[in-house]
Amino acid sequence: PTEETFPEIMSFFKYNPQYIRPEIMKLEPKAAIPPHAHIPISHYHSKEYLYNMALNYPEGCRFGFIEGGYVPYKPGDWYKLFINYDHCVINDSDEDRYHLVWKDSNAN
Repeated sequence: PTEETFPEIMSFFKYNPQYIRPEIMKLEPKAAIPPHAHIPISHYHSKEYLYNMALNYPEGCRFGFIEGGYVPYKPGDWYKLFINYDHCVINDSDEDRYHLVWKDSNAN
């Protein structure tokens, strides 16, 4: 996001410097992100968290951890998730799903 395209989001990050690297992600209708982890299992001692916010959450979307179940998102919800564990996303709807992610400034 930029200040031109998403002024409210960027204002939040400007006044909250403890958060860094905002990214907006789009998942098209009927698309999926297969199971994955952001850090290989051999590096689980390195705890990586990522803030995840549902900008919208069309009916039919599911975000879940393979061994933990679904995250009960609603539009506007945000969670600090441990992304070293396998997780995936399914958008079984007819509209794009938009999601905002960011990190703590002291993140690894």
